[in-house]
Amino acid sequence: MTNTQPHEVYNRRKYEILLFTLNADTVTAVDLIHTLKIKNDNARMRLSKLYRQNYLIKNKRGVYRLSVKGVRILKQLQERSNLEKETGKDVSFNLRKSAF
Repeated sequence: MTNTQPHEVYNRRKYEILLFTLNADTVTAVDLIHTLKIKNDNARMRLSKLYRQNYLIKNKRGVYRLSVKGVRILKQLQERSNLEKETGKDVSFNLRKSAF
């Protein structure tokens, strides 16, 4: 990850969180803190933001899982990740822009 622009780092981290949520089925902020090495406040803020964007579904105990929209966004981000692996070039994870 050579891009250091804030939006690129944010979008790559969003991809990591959504992928982790897909693999783990359900996620709490504590899971993100321990597994992805995210700070406590940052993990809670990111989960809350993804929830407000309707990428995640939350129950009353603070456990999150992927929504249908989250799966669709994750699929698009995975295509970008695969493209980056195939070409060896940096690819933008911003879905509003073209990949290169």
